[in-house]
Amino acid sequence: MKRYPVEDAFNFEDVANDILQMANDLIGKHEFFVSFIDEKILKVLKVKNKIWLDEGIIMPIEETYCQYTLQGKEPVLIVNSLVDERVKFLNATITNKMCSYAGVPIILKNGIVFGTVCAQNKEPFLFDQKTINILTRLAKFLSYVVDLETFIIKDSLTGLYNRYFWNKMIAQLNSNHTVHTFLMFDIDKFKKINDQFGHEKGDEVLIRVGEILQNSIPNNAYAFRFGGDEFGVLFTDSSVEETADTVNELIAKCEEIRLDQNTIVNISCGIVDTNKVDISKLMAVADQCLYFSKKESKSFVTQA
Repeated sequence: MKRYPVEDAFNFEDVANDILQMANDLIGKHEFFVSFIDEKILKVLKVKNKIWLDEGIIMPIEETYCQYTLQGKEPVLIVNSLVDERVKFLNATITNKMCSYAGVPIILKNGIVFGTVCAQNKEPFLFDQKTINILTRLAKFLSYVVDLETFIIKDSLTGLYNRYFWNKMIAQLNSNHTVHTFLMFDIDKFKKINDQFGHEKGDEVLIRVGEILQNSIPNNAYAFRFGGDEFGVLFTDSSVEETADTVNELIAKCEEIRLDQNTIVNISCGIVDTNKVDISKLMAVADQCLYFSKKESKSFVTQA
């Protein structure tokens, strides 16, 4: 499951706590939770008035009531799950004896469903349209917060994470019991690309490289654009050796970008992991390796 870095970039726990406390004050004492949905997986981020859910639990979306909130991108109200054909055979109904459920999607500005804000209880007929209306307002507020923080941590051109988020990640990552790897690269002769083909074409190349990164890196990695044509990938819980296949794939896919029949995109890379240097020095050392790669052949990788 790919982690959503907004949880790391600001004090998400405090915001979610406030949202659920407001739900409790306005609706009454029930089990409330905020979830994050990633493709077919739901992760419970925050819970108030626990009945059976644990924070951090990950479940297949098809085993949750929230699947119907995701499908239609609309609120879902279940007044009695024991007789509701959609959910009466789910584990939440049979094993955990949940009867009442109200859930609304957290929809971001780009239309993506971040997750849900939900209420549930073992007693039937506890929620109604008023419940849905309150949760909808709270979900909308949370979506504004997530959108704002996403704007702060993302590069506007490529959609990759920026240096602000890099600093946050490095400050929070612990390398005492695991190893992390950082790949830094830039586009060979990018100024020549801009001069020969124009800055609009140069921006297209940057966007394409960003797309390659987003589609190629594993779920435990974060892709960055630091400015200009400088990019990076932070592979958490991975050594240099474990990232080799991904790095080679990135180089090969960048070489598939053609500006004309005779011009392809090459990248020069520097890579290092925390077996060799302190986590605070990953970028500086990778940058030095990148400098050496620029002196070698195209698509060269220098390892610390």
